[in-house]
Amino acid sequence: MMADDRRTAENPGRPFGPASVALALLILAAPFSARADSPAIEVNPKALDAVKVAPPKPKAEKPAKVASLPPATSETPKPAESRHERIMFSADQDALSAEAIEKLSKLASDLTGNDQRIELSAYAGQQGESLSDANRLALKHALLVRDYLIGKGIAESRVLVRALGPAESGPADRVDIAFLTQ
Repeated sequence: MMADDRRTAENPGRPFGPASVALALLILAAPFSARADSPAIEVNPKALDAVKVAPPKPKAEKPAKVASLPPATSETPKPAESRHERIMFSADQDALSAEAIEKLSKLASDLTGNDQRIELSAYAGQQGESLSDANRLALKHALLVRDYLIGKGIAESRVLVRALGPAESGPADRVDIAFLTQ
């Protein structure tokens, strides 16, 4: 395709669109002058009036198909004030203790009969430790608890996991379980 034979999406059969033709006519029909001391080009206003270009016709657009979604809520689920559980871990421990398994089994049986959602807030490490290592260990603890509950039949979508790293207050190396309101 040659340089002067460009086709546009609006005019696939013509090499130039109406705007290109109008611009060419304007340049050819308009007397102009350029001075050495001024880079501006002066165009004769009468020549502009002689060239009339119709605005492009708007294309009819098809309305986009939009899937219907449930109304969005601006609030995130909040912990219910009534019930909290706490699973403790020993320092640098990456397995559930017998006490933790007993608490989680009872929790799983309580959750089986309803659609209650829970939030696991995991803390690990001490203040002053590497933040990356503390977050990694906290996430490992939260995932241990979550995987145990999923193994007991609790849907993964009902368990929200938050690894928070070193605890600012309370004991370190723990997973707090909060029941969320709907």
